[in-house]
This record gives sequence, C-alpha cells and structure tokens, in this order.
Amino acid sequence: MKKILSFILLIYITLPLLAATEIKGKIIDGGTQTPLDFVNIALFKQGSEIPTTGVSSDKAGAFTIPAVANGRYVLRVSFIGYNPVSQNVNVNGKAINLGTIKLLEDSKKLDEVIVVGQGSQMRFDVDKKIYSVDQSIAAAGGSASDVLKNIPSVKVDNEGNVSLRKDANVEVWVNGKPSGLTADNRAQVLQQMPAESIESIEIMTNPSAKFNPEGTAGIINLVMKKNRKAGYYGSLSGGLMYPTGGKLGGSVGANINYSSSKIDAYLNIGYRAMGFKGGGSNDRYNYATDTTRLYQTSVSGHAFSGLFMRAGIDYHLDDKNTIGVSGFGMAGSGSSTNNINYLKTDVYPLTTLADYNRNNIGTGTRPSLNMNLDYKHDFDKKGSNLMASLAYSTHTRGSDNQYLQTDNLSSYSSDITQSSTGTSKDITFKMDYTNKFTESSRLEAGMQSNVSSRLSNASADSLTKINTRLNLPAYYNVFDYNEQIHAAYLTYGDRFDKLSVQVGLRAEYLKKQSSNTAVSKYNGLDTTQNIITPASIQLFPSMYLSYTLPNNNELQLNYTRRVNRPRGRQINPFHDFSDSTNISYGNPDLAPEYSSSLEFN
Repeated sequence: MKKILSFILLIYITLPLLAATEIKGKIIDGGTQTPLDFVNIALFKQGSEIPTTGVSSDKAGAFTIPAVANGRYVLRVSFIGYNPVSQNVNVNGKAINLGTIKLLEDSKKLDEVIVVGQGSQMRFDVDKKIYSVDQSIAAAGGSASDVLKNIPSVKVDNEGNVSLRKDANVEVWVNGKPSGLTADNRAQVLQQMPAESIESIEIMTNPSAKFNPEGTAGIINLVMKKNRKAGYYGSLSGGLMYPTGGKLGGSVGANINYSSSKIDAYLNIGYRAMGFKGGGSNDRYNYATDTTRLYQTSVSGHAFSGLFMRAGIDYHLDDKNTIGVSGFGMAGSGSSTNNINYLKTDVYPLTTLADYNRNNIGTGTRPSLNMNLDYKHDFDKKGSNLMASLAYSTHTRGSDNQYLQTDNLSSYSSDITQSSTGTSKDITFKMDYTNKFTESSRLEAGMQSNVSSRLSNASADSLTKINTRLNLPAYYNVFDYNEQIHAAYLTYGDRFDKLSVQVGLRAEYLKKQSSNTAVSKYNGLDTTQNIITPASIQLFPSMYLSYTLPNNNELQLNYTRRVNRPRGRQINPFHDFSDSTNISYGNPDLAPEYSSSLEFN
C-alpha cells in the first residue's frame, strides 16, 4: 500500500513538470513595423495581479517564456510610450507561438515630463556590449570623454587618453569607422565632441572578422544620434565645470534636426573651454655602480578651447535606397605648463650631484575634418541590405614648446624652443553585404580599403648669451609614412535552440613605406633613410559561441586573432630631448604584434 501511495505522489509531483511548456512571440511597432527591444512581457495567472514570470524582448523583438505549467494565463505587454496589450493564453502542454504582437504609440499629450535620472542600459550582442547613453545625466553639457568615464571597463585619464581594461591599445570609432582618430589626436577630439550627440556606445573586446583586427584591447564605437521625427526640432545645452585646483570651464551647444519622408538632416555645434592642474613626484635609484638617487617633483597644468561641428543629410531615393553625406570637424587651441625640479644625489655618502629646474611651456592647435558619403540598399524588411561608404579625414597638429632650464649649482641656464607640425590624411572605402535567411541565420560579406599618409617635421633653436637664436641640427627631423590596407571578410551566424554560433574569416593585405630625414651628427648634412616593408597577407579568424540559460542568464565563449601595428611616435626615429633624463625615440624597424584572444563571459 505504501508503494502505491508513493507512486501516486511521484506522479502528482512530476506531471506538472512534464506538462511545462514555452510561450514565444515577437513585438513590433504597429506604425513602422520595426522590432522593439527591451519590451516588458509579464505572465499572470487569471484572476491574479502577481506575475508568475516575466521576460524582455531581444534586439529582434523576439521573446521566449520557458517552462510554463498548464493553466489559464493573461499575457501583458508594456513599453514606455506605447499602449499596453493584454492577451489570454491557455497552456495545455503544447508549445505556443503567439506570432507578431503590435504595439501602438500612446497618443496622449503630457503637459510636462521631468526626467530626474536614468542609468545607462546595457545589452549583450553576440560580439559586443551596447550601452545606451542618450539619456545619461553625464551627457548633459558634457563631452564624449565624460560619458566614456561612466562605461564599465573604460578609463579616461586627466589628459583625455582612453584605455579599455587598462590597455591603451584600443581603437576608437565613430559610427563604425575609424574616422581618422589615432592615438595622437583622439584625446582632443573626444574632449571636444558634445555628449548630447551620442546615442549609444558599443564595446567590442573581441571584435569579429567583420571589423578591423587592430587594437589588442578591442574597439570602442560611438554611435551618433540620427533621430527620425517629422518636422523641425532642436535643443540648446550648456554646462559649467570647476576641476579641483583648475580653472572654471564651460560648454555650450545647439542642435537642430529636420525630418520628412524624403530627407533627414541634422546640425550640431558645440563650444568647450576647460583648464586642469596636476602634479606628481618620481623617486628613482640607480645601482649600476655607486648608488645614486634622482628625485623629481612637478606641477603641471593644461587648458584647451575649441569649436566642434557635426552635420549630415540623408536622402531617401525610395523605400529601399538611401544616400547620405555627413561629417564633423573641430578647430581650437590649447596650452600647457610643466615645472619640474630635478635633484640627483649620491646616497653613500650623501652628496648633491645635480640640482636644476626645468620649465616647459607649450601651445598648440589641432584642427581636423572628417567627411563621409554613404549609400544603403534594403533588399527586404528582414534586415538584408547592402551598404557602401567613402570616407576622407584629415588631422593637423602644430605645437611650439619652450624649455627653460636653470642649474641651481652653477647658475647656468638654457632656453630652447622646439616647433613641430604633423598632418595625417586617410581615405577609406568600405562595402558590407548582409543576407538574413531567417530570423536567426545571417551571412555577412564585405571589403575595405584604407590608404593613409602621415607627415611630421620638427626643428628647434636655442637662445644664446647675445640674445640671438641658434638653430639646433640635432632637433631637425622630417618623417613621412605611407600605408595601404586592403581587406575582405566573410561571417556566418545561426541559432540552434539555445545555442548561437558565429564564425568568420578576414584576410588583409598590407603595404607600407616610410622615410626619415635628419641632420647627420658626423658631417652635418641632411640624410634620408627609406624603409620599404615587403607586402604581406594575414588571415584573422573569429568564432563566437553563446548558450542561453534560464532566468536571463547567458554563457559566451569567443576567439579572435588580432594585430597591433606600430605607428606614429612608436616608429618615428626622432629623438625627443625635451626631458634630458627621459630621452625618447621610435624604432622604424618595429614589426607588428599578433595575438590570439580567447574570452569567456
């Protein structure tokens, strides 16, 4: 009898679990017919106001509620700005597909809406994390650098330099393109770029074969706003900032947009002026022979001001073809001061070997311009399309630095002024084809060509005792660098129940050459060194695996091959004597660094 009762009890417990099934569907905008993500879907037992379970729709608008026991339920769909939808659902052990659920915009007019605060929303894609920052408080009157400071794993130092996971070897893009941003200029561009113009930030720590494999830390992509509202509309913004020990700074910006069935246009203008102060100390011991100590203390400050402008227009030829022209540029100037005291001593016995001050004063300008011509053809409403773009960017930098050094032991002083200019030009053509066979399967193919040139020169002179300027040949340098990269890629992704897979392969052809002209220390004549690197082809595979777990949990395993190609100061052989205790110069023979990156999330 006890065995029979135990058997009946076991059946009573397991039957509901065996009967558990799943409910799925898709949420779209009833007006535009486009998918809606982050829509709230809640399931209630009939007659109850306490939800049994709930999920959110993904990027494609799809949702799945797993393991629902048999019974009668009410499914409620809600999203800010749309009228809620309720639907009765009868679960009887069979999987239920509710099909497409349309949400209509709420037409009610509100007198006033006050947003007190809203955290950045983050979502996962198979190969990136996406942070929505358009409503972030940090975006009010701030710069792109201010917004990046609030993104997890991204760090921006006081000079505006960006790093990802403590690695400064990161690519920073605008709308999926490098846009001429390099390690030499992106800090200044990001400090001038208004945060109000950014819609979201994509973090790709392990980018797929579709993207440029450069930057061992990954890619930070700034997705700019391109609103779609009928008619004219705009906004004004402003802000003040007072950094500790610095100067009062501020920003002001204006934004105007126009949209119609044929034209989308926007214009954004912003002005920023900031000033910062800092300092530090460095204690260095040398045990090569007798123990010596070099103690340095410094007080520094830098300031900048400039104008940033961004504009664009898209023309819809018809329902499937769109052509657009866009661009951004900046103009401004900056200044810096750095006063360093050097004290060098013998440790045993304690004897002063050197004691001098070095005061560096610098001014500079960094105008830049980026232009894009884009074309897009939509094959269907599933997301299959062809996109092509041609981009041109130019960045110029000029600086004058004065180094005043005074020896406190001998009263000897020197006055050296160093001038440098640099220009970089980039032309990029890119074409991407996407074919979405089904909701979950996608094929991507494309090609990209980039031709870039960088020219920099430097010179210096010294003030003599008779107040005349004397040229310093050792500071003279002209460095010319040219590079071509041509690439093609292919990726395929699909979803098998709870497992998502994406594989890809990218091939890149690289050709580069450089020349360096300097004054020979032996005969005082100009010498030119030409370096032509043999052309090479490299393959960059990528693979992504993603497995969905219950309760909105997910496992991801990624593999990519990446490259770090040395450029700029890393390969420029010019010797920088601005600090006589820290002389720096590049090596034109540096080879690229290749790495295989395996990541588990």
